[in-house]
Amino acid sequence: MPDKGFVKGLFLDISPCYDKMNGIISLGQHKRWRRKAIKKADFTKGGRVLDVGCGTGDFCIELERAGLEVFGIDSVSSMLKIAKSKITSLFSILNSQFSMADAHSLPFLDNSFDGITIGFALRHLEIPIFFDEARRVLKPKGKIVILEVSSPKSLLLRWFHRLYLQRIVPAIAYIFCSKTREYAYLHQSYELYMPKQEKLERLFCEKGFSEISTIPLFFGACSIFIATKG
Repeated sequence: MPDKGFVKGLFLDISPCYDKMNGIISLGQHKRWRRKAIKKADFTKGGRVLDVGCGTGDFCIELERAGLEVFGIDSVSSMLKIAKSKITSLFSILNSQFSMADAHSLPFLDNSFDGITIGFALRHLEIPIFFDEARRVLKPKGKIVILEVSSPKSLLLRWFHRLYLQRIVPAIAYIFCSKTREYAYLHQSYELYMPKQEKLERLFCEKGFSEISTIPLFFGACSIFIATKG
């Protein structure tokens, strides 16, 4: 797991250009991927969903549009400020609830949520500890939905995917927000800290989750992982 202070400082630095870069890096697809993840999760309308590492609130927006009661947490105050502003402008009033919190020690009671979402933040966490906390706060049969970078199965696509993350994304970041080092790290964090699909699925099982499914997106460059509290 990367150093918490380093990761928090990094996201504090990139928060002003985070939305713009998300759109560019994902070729405009990341919001559609979030909508697909929510659809695949099939949350009951009106259910309570916790978005962990909510960043600037894109998952929260789609969850609210789906008719869910949304709670967003993040450890970076500037990200939460942007999230609140975006949701207020879209929905007239701030329906979603936001707070600063640590994903490794969730400030919620046991069996509090019908679902948990986490978008492009899992690799920044101590995953076994987070899974323990996620299972604790989920209701029985509650679902955890993860949207995260993954590796294409095709050798050629895997080579291009690595080139894109390692070389092209930092170059784009330099052009649009002068944050080369920060966006180079985002590739490194995937290489260093994100488990391969088989290992992640095994960890789900070890932590008491079942009905595990993996849905590849964009030729496998990104994936949706869904698991149910057993």
